[in-house]
Amino acid sequence: MIHCKNCGQELKEGQSFCNQCGADNRKELENSRTVERKKGEKKVKKGTTFRIIAIVVVLLSLLGTHFYFSHQYKPEKTVEAFEKAVFTKDKKQLAKIVNEGQNKVSVTEKEMDSYIKYLTKENDFSSLMKDLKEQSIIIGNDGTPKPVADRYGNKVLILKEAAKKKWGIYKQYVVEVIPFQLKISANFPNTSVSMNGKKVKTIKKADNYVSFGYVLPGNHHIEAESKGEFSTFELEDTIDFSMAEDNVIHHELEFEGAYITIESNYDDAKIFVNGKDAKVNVADAGEFGPIATDGSVKISAERTFPTGVKKSNTVTVEDDSYIYLEFKEAETEAFDDPKAELNDLMNGYISSNMDAINYGDFSYVSDYLDPSGPAYKETRNYNQQLYDRGIEEESLKVEVKDYEIVDENTFKVFTYEEYHIYYGEDDVKKFKAFNAQYLVKVTEDGDMKVYQLIKTKEIK
Repeated sequence: MIHCKNCGQELKEGQSFCNQCGADNRKELENSRTVERKKGEKKVKKGTTFRIIAIVVVLLSLLGTHFYFSHQYKPEKTVEAFEKAVFTKDKKQLAKIVNEGQNKVSVTEKEMDSYIKYLTKENDFSSLMKDLKEQSIIIGNDGTPKPVADRYGNKVLILKEAAKKKWGIYKQYVVEVIPFQLKISANFPNTSVSMNGKKVKTIKKADNYVSFGYVLPGNHHIEAESKGEFSTFELEDTIDFSMAEDNVIHHELEFEGAYITIESNYDDAKIFVNGKDAKVNVADAGEFGPIATDGSVKISAERTFPTGVKKSNTVTVEDDSYIYLEFKEAETEAFDDPKAELNDLMNGYISSNMDAINYGDFSYVSDYLDPSGPAYKETRNYNQQLYDRGIEEESLKVEVKDYEIVDENTFKVFTYEEYHIYYGEDDVKKFKAFNAQYLVKVTEDGDMKVYQLIKTKEIK
């Protein structure tokens, strides 16, 4: 805005002459235009400077950010973060690092306690970190590092470039914690295994290694149970990582039990385990078990004898040696073939009794008789009567038709007997046949003796 140089009247834009006084104001108008142009030029220069400064600031900021992130994602920083998490026992951060570095196992914060102890107590942690830091130099120079090994020679750590870049620009690095492959076997079949309180798998076959996947080294608590036909076995154990080789652990579960051999003086006797029928006899038992050998199992046998059901001795299983189940035999049960033995006895007895009758000498037959039985005195008296009357006898046939066991030392014997009987001086011969019943006693020495003639019945 300009005014007339003569009267001060305000002039319109571009007006050279004053309408009020007519004065010439062209020079003042030109001067005003020059001033305005210079002001405008000054404004333009000032805005450009601000823009340049702003661009420089942004570039410097971006460059600083780039250098910051370049430094933050260097491999040594990853190693430092791992070392700090272990050293400060930051379980949350360590679990995050472990899970980011590998995909074979997924770990929890709780598991980091035992892993930290493994690194710091069972190993020289400073030595492990020294090796890991050397890896950061190698990988920073585009080299390929070798895994860090624990004191037992197993691979435990390796620094690696992450698969993805940060924002697609910056390389990232991870510490790969190398897990161990775990294989477990059990000396008994159908073994259910729980690890760290969780059921994992069942080992179906004895002495057969089953893969339990991958685990980080540390304290892993094992609980195992095997339910056998005759015993249930339980044990608790821990994984010993010092036994690993090439990052593979073969862990054996050894239950306190065994397969045992059972023998008896009667192979057809039934086996009993802790008083319960095992549904198998001695002859078919084979390798019997598995059986606990901690003294909790008692083995016995039962068998039905003519005298009734008998039990053998009872054996407490405390080792894997064979056991012998013995039945105390009654005298009447000690013979392999009682009928044959009784047949021999009765033939000998009758034959000797014929001699005793015919020669009038009781001593011929006395050894066949039980002195405590009624037959001893009755036979002696009867033979003497026949001898005094001149009667002689000839045995033609004696056959034991059947027998019964009366008790542990007494048989009841059923015989069929045929005779020729000669009467006195007339020498009259008659044929006679009888069915007879006797009691036969077995002595402590195992000898059979005629105890009593129960009855005879003439049939011819």
